Amino acid sequence: FIPNERVDSKKTKRINLVYLGLVDYGRKLEEIIAHLEQLPSTYKLTFIGKIRKQWLKDNQDNLNYWISLGKLELIEAIPESTITERLSLYDIGLISYDDNCLNNRLCAPAKVTDYLHSDLPIIAPNLPGMEEIAELNSNIYLYSSTDVYSLFASLNEILPQLRIQAPG
Repeated sequence: FIPNERVDSKKTKRINLVYLGLVDYGRKLEEIIAHLEQLPSTYKLTFIGKIRKQWLKDNQDNLNYWISLGKLELIEAIPESTITERLSLYDIGLISYDDNCLNNRLCAPAKVTDYLHSDLPIIAPNLPGMEEIAELNSNIYLYSSTDVYSLFASLNEILPQLRIQAPG
């Protein structure tokens, strides 16, 4: 049984932000948690996916701190057949990755499809591949791929739209 966190989020006015995918270097996740104090107070961030041991070890203190404050949650990888159902419990999907690889700059990760199939708004870096997809879908919000603070500012900016779109 998975509690309906989306219903609970409406009672607490909390917006549940989810990152689905490998939790490892090359995704700028350590940069996000290093500055998580910038996350708007209405948000909680959840990482769902396999976590690389070295990444976990290197970031353990920050992870423990934010988890203890209720701003961060880690969930092990879930079966592919349950992704859509699980994602329906969240309010917005996060895409985060670096642009060191040409594929990352020009393409969009597979999790975009997972988020779209789950009817989640998406916040993603403004790399060329994501910009192209965002032009086709008004439910994709972009932030500067070179500035982690841009992610947090963008979350503040889209908060009013998320409340309008949220069921309940």
